[in-house]
Amino acid sequence: MILGTLVSWAYLLFLVFVIALIVAVIVSLINTQRTKIMAQKEERYRQLSAEAASLKKEIEKVQQKLTEEIDEIKRRTATVEKILQEVE
Repeated sequence: MILGTLVSWAYLLFLVFVIALIVAVIVSLINTQRTKIMAQKEERYRQLSAEAASLKKEIEKVQQKLTEEIDEIKRRTATVEKILQEVE
């Protein structure tokens, strides 16, 4: 009877150990997967940030060009107005 009880306890402890080991492996796999997902997200954010910076530079160049063209149009308009005033 005592031997049977000891075997039952040993079997129960073995099952608890195996279950704890399985849970630890599952938790470890979940954490690994979570870390991979976070790394992928961070890489995508870096890519988006680089794209945004590049687009910002392009927009600034276009704005500068437009400003120069508008200034040229203003200068020409002023010249035309001056000529028209002289003709009157």
